[in-house]
Amino acid sequence: MQPEAVVTTVKGETIRTSDVIVHMKLKGIFRTSIYELIEQKVLKLQFKELGLILDEQNVEKKAKSCKISLGIDRPEFFEKYLNYYGISDVQWYETIRTEVIRDALKQHLVTARKITEFYRREPLRFASVSVARIACRTRDEAERVLAAARGNQQDFVELARCFSVDESTRLAGGYIGNVKKGILPLEVDKKAFESVDNMVIGPFRENSLWTVYKIYAVNVPKLTDSLKNIIRDQIFNEWLKEQVCTVPA
Repeated sequence: MQPEAVVTTVKGETIRTSDVIVHMKLKGIFRTSIYELIEQKVLKLQFKELGLILDEQNVEKKAKSCKISLGIDRPEFFEKYLNYYGISDVQWYETIRTEVIRDALKQHLVTARKITEFYRREPLRFASVSVARIACRTRDEAERVLAAARGNQQDFVELARCFSVDESTRLAGGYIGNVKKGILPLEVDKKAFESVDNMVIGPFRENSLWTVYKIYAVNVPKLTDSLKNIIRDQIFNEWLKEQVCTVPA
């Protein structure tokens, strides 16, 4: 389609392809769309270079599953769907083929051994901490709370109820919950995941407050099938990003 090709009209006023492109740029989705198109090309090229063969039965299974999930498994509904989005059935099936290619590449490249090695190398990447926090207005007060908690002078829960200014957690003894790595502030996150169970750490400057944390437990998950799938996705997505960034023009 040419840049000045008319996409549609509104009371005789034309909307051209170039208008759509500018609109996508202003909305911040143009670069994302270009990246996704490059990604699709890279997937197909890598699939071909590795000598893999597309299983059309898997394409049909994937297409059927997608149609059911979209509620377009009946022919008349599928036709309405295509008309609404202005695409052909060939174009729709091409997106399904790309997804099947992605899945096949992922299974081929990310072996069970790679998943295990990745997990053993970075187990804390998938860990979480069971944590509570006391927020104080001054550093001196936070230091006193820290000393009292570490010296077992007063229970952390009681300290939180007495001294924390965080009303959302104060009555719960400062308990935040089970937090995944990367959620807490950077300095807190690093110290928390280096801690042993029931360790009290701090004080930390967080905006206008000073905080003290109790790390009840560092939870490192077992390598379950669910976690294996998460790791497989991460390894594959990192590989694909590298391929997209380095592919020659």
